[in-house]
Amino acid sequence: MTSVLPVVLIVDQAESENEQSLQLLDGISADFVACNDASDVFSLVKEKQPAVVILSSQLDGKDGYQVLNHLKSQAETSHIPVMFVPSNFGERQMRLHADMMRRAEVLPKPVDQMRYRQLVEFYVQLYQYRIAIEAIGGEKNNRSLVEGRDEGVLVVDEQGKVCFANGAAERLLDMRVYALCGQYLESIFQESNDSLVSNWKKHPISKVIQTEQILQVESAKLW
Repeated sequence: MTSVLPVVLIVDQAESENEQSLQLLDGISADFVACNDASDVFSLVKEKQPAVVILSSQLDGKDGYQVLNHLKSQAETSHIPVMFVPSNFGERQMRLHADMMRRAEVLPKPVDQMRYRQLVEFYVQLYQYRIAIEAIGGEKNNRSLVEGRDEGVLVVDEQGKVCFANGAAERLLDMRVYALCGQYLESIFQESNDSLVSNWKKHPISKVIQTEQILQVESAKLW
């Protein structure tokens, strides 16, 4: 069986910028697709379901802020991670769209090259979890758990550390997946921790997860 490489979609109006991105990301195991037309972005994201979209704020036609808002407001694309690249931190639109900026990882130009590459590597790795979870049917409209807006999904490792969160979990916990990953589940669902080190094996959630039951957290379901 041949595995399909995750897609990384790079969107910038300047072809030279797209080429620079490809150089910075050289060696990462992914299928890189470059786009310089804002009107094509939504259809490309909907069709290819990329591991991450690297979206410049400077585009012909619609600006990057409009494209980001459209991607995050549509059910078919709202779960796709976005790295947003404004021309600088002082762009007026960033202040006007501060709430929307919380839904993307923001890297102003000139980008921190190491962080830029690390984020793409992170999302490419995260894609493997996403594919596995997409195989599990959701409870509404036959949508996968990754795409669901009401069902928060977290994947934890044997140590109780988060290694995946879907878009609904990000919204419900008000944290980006990049910040969530590596955090102990104990630190998210306990009001306070008296111990400096984790007691995950003794934690009641650990015992429930071992039985593969579904946890109900307030009005959201957590798998």
